[in-house]
Amino acid sequence: MAELITSLTLIFVASAAMLVIANRFSQPAIPAYLTAGILISFYVGGEELLGLAQIGIAFLIFIFGLKFDPEKLMAVGREALSVNLVQILLVGAVSFSFAQIIDLNILQSIYFSTAATLSSSLVGLELVSEEVDKNLIHGRLAESIHLIQDILAVGLVVVLSSTQFTYSEVGANIAVATGMIITALLVRKILFDKIAALADGSTELLMLTGISFLTGFIALSEYFGLSIVVGAFAAGIAVARFPHNLELLDTMGSLKDFFSAIFFVTIGVLVTFPDPATLFLTLGLIVLTVVTKPALIVISVIHQGYDPRTSFLTGVSLDQTSEFALIIAIQAWIAGLIIEPLFQAIILAATVTMTTSAYTKVYEHQLYGLLEGFNVLEPEKQVLPKNNIGSELENHVILIGYDIQGKRIAEQLNEMDARFIVMENNPEKISELRKKDEKFVYGNVLEKDTWRHAHPENAKVIVSTAPFKQVSDQVLSVETDAGKILRADEVDDAENLLHRGADYVIVPEILSAELVREHILGLESEEGYREELRRRSLLEVRRYLESEEG
Repeated sequence: MAELITSLTLIFVASAAMLVIANRFSQPAIPAYLTAGILISFYVGGEELLGLAQIGIAFLIFIFGLKFDPEKLMAVGREALSVNLVQILLVGAVSFSFAQIIDLNILQSIYFSTAATLSSSLVGLELVSEEVDKNLIHGRLAESIHLIQDILAVGLVVVLSSTQFTYSEVGANIAVATGMIITALLVRKILFDKIAALADGSTELLMLTGISFLTGFIALSEYFGLSIVVGAFAAGIAVARFPHNLELLDTMGSLKDFFSAIFFVTIGVLVTFPDPATLFLTLGLIVLTVVTKPALIVISVIHQGYDPRTSFLTGVSLDQTSEFALIIAIQAWIAGLIIEPLFQAIILAATVTMTTSAYTKVYEHQLYGLLEGFNVLEPEKQVLPKNNIGSELENHVILIGYDIQGKRIAEQLNEMDARFIVMENNPEKISELRKKDEKFVYGNVLEKDTWRHAHPENAKVIVSTAPFKQVSDQVLSVETDAGKILRADEVDDAENLLHRGADYVIVPEILSAELVREHILGLESEEGYREELRRRSLLEVRRYLESEEG
């Protein structure tokens, strides 16, 4: 017990120290955790932390299960499915063949291929969380790809939890895991609302209920000889009932940070100085993970009709080794099923790729600009037309984005009989615009070629509905006399944009307050305003619910 307390003390002291340094120099947190682990590896034995690391990983998988929505899985687009299929089959085949060529046996080749093929949702989704929140295309694509990969990874954990790999044992494990998942889905659908109602609004009771489900399902996994990760995932599904799962996620935020620190620091602790065999395997995994896998994803996404920048940003969000690969490797190491050079190679490759992934995210636009200069990301053929303008426009409005706000602005412009074009890089939105016979330019707003088709030099107004700094910077850099209306989520950002040349900045909080004030005055002074306000509000809600975003 004293050794465990000492180890935890060293973990959190080293983590705190490295985070202070990382924050001071505006560096990502994940490399700081991994570096802390490497530094304390001289004083803490990696073997004694393996059990703690598994518990930490299980809790993080439970958090993933809390966010899991079966309906969302069914709604994942064909793009994410086809991209995953291409990437998994090709990277899996290449990595497995490479492992066979260097004389690894079939089981070791499967471990190697799994590490090379799967990406980390724990790291990748954390890095694109802002893009997911702001509903950016590459964020949504990355989230969908990670979701499908994680479901596959849980299946691999079930299969590779076997010790004998006989048909009967593997079949029994699959049957038990399937039964646990079905039980969890039934609890989620039928029972959990009633159980949560007994908590009577107490967040403490709800959290204890969630943890009870976690320990209960983990105990079931242990009893049937499955990985505790399977039980943790099933427990997360069982309590992933909206809105209770949001309350659980909110109350368990500090626990998630606690186990995240343990997980990443433990990975750093497990790193050892590699021998030639380990180094060779590590280099193979790094090349497959950082170069081959993202490249195949980029090519696949471009083939689906997305622009090169969106495709590249999607690809680099998956350039790391998966935590599930680490789970499989650790369990195989404890069971004596994986050779030491391969185990150490997976640990070292995970450490390197999780670190490099944090920095490729920071410099993703610069990396794209570098590759763009070599013309290696241009599609061989254009899946969708660049535009449907036909002739050069004059005195028109350029509308950037065709989400809910963009659609409402487009409706107003049509009512005003104003000439306008929409700049959009989502193929689904472009198809919608084509059906409505609206003028559009298909492409990424950050690309100069996209602006060339929009003729900003002749425009009267440019309106951006994207609350994203790079987009606003790009609009401000366009040489034109047109008025510029931008959007920002923060008041400070809005002030900065106004000082730099924006004519008006849409800030949702300010705009909402102005509308509420207008409605209050109308309700106080105008006869019939109440009925008209209700009619308009119902119409707006119905339009939203009938849209894809609703």
